[in-house]
Amino acid sequence: MSQLSVKQKTAPSNDEAYQLMLLLRTAYFSLRRKCNAVCQKNDCNGDQFVVLGILSENQDGATQQTLSEESGYDPVTIGTMLKTMHRNGLVEREPHPVDRRAKLVRITSTGKQTFRKLWRDSLSLRDSFSDCMTPNQQKTFARALCSITEAMDSLET
Repeated sequence: MSQLSVKQKTAPSNDEAYQLMLLLRTAYFSLRRKCNAVCQKNDCNGDQFVVLGILSENQDGATQQTLSEESGYDPVTIGTMLKTMHRNGLVEREPHPVDRRAKLVRITSTGKQTFRKLWRDSLSLRDSFSDCMTPNQQKTFARALCSITEAMDSLET
């Protein structure tokens, strides 16, 4: 093994992809912390805010599988989250009218009120996020995030 390849393996600061991954991770956790702080004032968390947002746009409800696909959370995490949200009166779960194995999840009136409050309370967070990029940069960033997601999803683990 050459000296250069050993140095590259022990000095990740020379690896641009690694540095970008760290920057993306740092940005994500910063956003997550701020979102959770806003949500905590409403006895909720950022993950539940995401699920409430999806359900608020699906008046007919959604299955756990659909929520998993649309939110990016794995099915086990969604299941755990939904149990808590159901216990807190934010969602209701009922048998799916067609698929006996599935449950249909709907947002409750309490869930709708909570989501509206979270939406209002998170305005400054959304504005700060939006203001740090021009509209063209936002489009480029969105495309890049989609490309990253596709590339990571295509990897075999």
